[in-house]
Amino acid sequence: MDRRRLMAVTQALQMTVALFLVATTVAGVAGAWSIYAAAFAGGPLAAFDGPARQALIPSIVPNEDIENALTLNALIRQAATIVGPGIGGFCIAFLGPGATYGINALTFLAVIGALLAMTGVRAIVVPGGGNLQRVADGLKFALSEPLLLLAMLLDFTTRALGSPRGIMPVFAEDVFHVGAVAGGLVLGARPGIPRPMVWLLLAYLLEGLSNAGFALSPNAAIGWAMLCFGGVCNVVGEVLLATLVQLRTPDHLRGRTTALLNMLSTGGPQSGQIQIGFLASVWVPVSAGAFNGIASATVAAAFGMLAPIRNRLGVRRMTDLAVEQETTG
Repeated sequence: MDRRRLMAVTQALQMTVALFLVATTVAGVAGAWSIYAAAFAGGPLAAFDGPARQALIPSIVPNEDIENALTLNALIRQAATIVGPGIGGFCIAFLGPGATYGINALTFLAVIGALLAMTGVRAIVVPGGGNLQRVADGLKFALSEPLLLLAMLLDFTTRALGSPRGIMPVFAEDVFHVGAVAGGLVLGARPGIPRPMVWLLLAYLLEGLSNAGFALSPNAAIGWAMLCFGGVCNVVGEVLLATLVQLRTPDHLRGRTTALLNMLSTGGPQSGQIQIGFLASVWVPVSAGAFNGIASATVAAAFGMLAPIRNRLGVRRMTDLAVEQETTG
């Protein structure tokens, strides 16, 4: 399988979805149905594109630079979260929805062109078996790797408990992403974080405490500072976890393992929003946010006591956790 070509196909299909929105808008038949149809079609494409994108990185970047490469990936995504809606709103106001969808469709050409221009990317050799067997192989590998499984469950559980976004005002989301961009800049400038498993745990633990601090903050300035710090912790934990998954997974299983990671890392915050919304309706939002943040930090500390993680807290570099290093070491 050539991940580069897979991404080119998914990008082309996503461009087709954008062109569908152009066509329905220009024809005057656009409505809620067309937005739902585009979202329904785009979701599965993103589910293929995201894992292939991350799994491609170890094929073109040395192990010692994977952490920085994934940091850059996270940084671009967080920056796009902040800047993208503003650009979209500007285009809609001055050009209209149809032209805005058209500009969006054209942006996919840049990505497709870059993918086709890449050289020296090796195709992976996928073992025989049907698609269901390959999915089962990915799950079997994740279950056979306690460190990976626990790290992914740490992400899911803490985000399911600690996500305050369900009760955040819209503009507070932007403050959170600004913190994430700042964290990405700091992380990306370093050659590698020493004792990465310690920092992985601290990132999740401190993010939970920052969420509790946001809920209990006596004024807006402290609340924004807590959110910004939480964004820093969020991107540090995200990058270290993604790096761990890429380094410990054999090449032919990276896509499937990354898909599992994406499913858990997406499902955690979504579950958290439902859960905190329920708690906020029973208690006051301040109590719900503080409880969730403290519970999230407690869970992170508890995960750190489990042997697969505890035994690796002394590891000095993330590359020492690569599957080939532990196998030969």
